[in-house]
Order: sequence, then C-alpha cells, then structure tokens
Amino acid sequence: MQPTVLMKKELLDATGLNEFPTSQEFLNQVTKELIIKANNKSIILNQSAPTFDVDEQKGETKPTQEQVDYRQKLLDSLHDLYDDAKKTIYNNALTADDKISEIDNSVQTFINDTQGLVKNTVQTRYQDGYDSMNGYLTKAKVNPPIQANEQPRLQSILRQQLQNLEDIGLIIRGRLRQKVDMNDIQSYYHFKAPKKLKQAQSDYTPCMKQQHQLHPDWTEAELESYCEEDDSSTDNVFNNAQDNLDQLGMFGWLESFMAGYLVAGLLATALISNLTILLPWLTCQDNGNCTRNGPCEDCEDMAAGGPYPIDNFPPSTLHDLCQCNDPPGAPIITFG
Repeated sequence: MQPTVLMKKELLDATGLNEFPTSQEFLNQVTKELIIKANNKSIILNQSAPTFDVDEQKGETKPTQEQVDYRQKLLDSLHDLYDDAKKTIYNNALTADDKISEIDNSVQTFINDTQGLVKNTVQTRYQDGYDSMNGYLTKAKVNPPIQANEQPRLQSILRQQLQNLEDIGLIIRGRLRQKVDMNDIQSYYHFKAPKKLKQAQSDYTPCMKQQHQLHPDWTEAELESYCEEDDSSTDNVFNNAQDNLDQLGMFGWLESFMAGYLVAGLLATALISNLTILLPWLTCQDNGNCTRNGPCEDCEDMAAGGPYPIDNFPPSTLHDLCQCNDPPGAPIITFG
C-alpha cells in the first residue's frame, strides 16, 4: 500500500499540462487524487508535505537494505516531530507559551533520540571497518597492532554528525516558534468572517478531508483553521530537514566504516616495518550496485588512478553524495 496524496488543481495548472486537451481526462482524475504507494500504509498528505521516505536514488550507489533501514529510523523520528508539531500548533486549547514549550520539548526529544541512534551506529560501523581491515591483515599473516583507546578520527565524525543533528533540530524549532508567535499576534485582530453552518463531512474541502483522516480528533474549527492558513512554510522547513537528515545518515554510515578501515591499516603500516598496503578505489560499477545514474567522471578517474598507498587514499568527500568504495576494495598487502 502507498500513501495517498491529494494534488491541488493550482499545482497542476502551474505545470502547464492543462494546455494539452488530450490529457484533460487524466488531469481531472489526478487533480482529485494522486496515489503514491509506500510502507504498507495509506496516508493523506498536503501537496508540499514531506514524505519521510529514504531517497534511495541519492548519489550513484544503491544503498544496502541495512543502510536504508538506518536512514529510515532517522526519518521516522523526524516524522514523529512533524506530527507532534502540527498537533501542537493547531491545538486551540493551548496558549502560545504552552505551544512553544511543547514544541521545544518535542524538538529536544528529536535531537536526543537521533543523536543516540547516530552515535551508536557510527561507533559500530567504525569498529566494523576497523575489524574488516584487521581481518585482511590476519589472512596475510600480519599480526594486527592493538587498537588504541582514543580514536580521533572517530571523534571527528561523531562531532560532525551530532552537531548537525542539533542544528537541524534548532532550525526547525526556530521556524515553529515563529509560526506560533505570528499566529498569536494575528489572534488579537477580532475580524470575523460571517459564521457558517456546520458542514457535513461530505462538504469538507479537499484539505479538510485530508487533515480529518490524519487527525480524526480535530474539530471542524481546527480543520478550517489549518486549511485556511498557508502552511507551506512549516512543510518547507521539514522538507529541508528531511533532505539534510537523509544525507547525514548516508554520509555517516559510509564514512564511519571507511574511517575505521583506513585507521587500522594506517596503524599497521606505522608500527610494522616494511609493510605496505595499497587500496583500490571502487566505483559503484566495480561493486555492481549503481543506481540509474552510474559513476561520475571524477569517480571513474579515481578508480583509474588506483591502487593508492593507504596513507594517500583520496577522501570520500570527492564530490557531493559520493558513495564509492561501498564496500571498500580488498587491500593489497606486501612486505619489502
């Protein structure tokens, strides 16, 4: 099953597709309802609402299911924050101060939960990479050096990941606070439109029907209040957060394993005389896990220039969303 998304006619008009008469019947149907399938559940969203689904087409490499599951957990936490924020903002029983307090608590919960998940995952992936290189050393009859307690490279990745999670949360908090504050300021204007009779659900606007399915406990007044406002600003900040969070999860997943892999090899070459380790640069084409994009020219050049001495291996940040070396190539271990 997939989430159901209602597409407003204004959005279709903006595409210019309505200029093609032969498509009109199709457009009329799509205007009523655009069905998107995902996660075995039906959800109804605003046209600009975030999906909270992992973008498996990011970069050049198809992610493993394990990586997708990890990134989805991060996005699920963001989805929980989104739902909590919407419920809080449109709860007319709360004062503005109460709403801001609840939003602050929800954002802090999001930061704490995602930081805990990321910290455990990055540490585990780093150690997996470290152990993987030591496994190759053992097979080559090299006794791996004892791993140091302090791992500065791991701490560097953790700092970047945890600080970015906090930044994502605080940006969301600022935008939500602003929305609550502006709504409160507007509430002191006492203009009232002519009172309408209570509508039957069959008379609800498409937006009201959407939100009634998402929030069956909302009153008609709350549904009208939500749908009369331009909520694109809130959805936009969550769309941006979704993209940043998904990319953060992908980078942390890949970089932490590669960092551990490299550190173990670098330690061995530093402490064992005459030991040389060369590493190939593997594109998604080498690993057989390309998306429809395939490897870029820069990555193909890197592959052609390898194998590289382990102390001169190119950075994984060669370009935005680079996913080469997933998994990394087997090291070439020699003495002399």
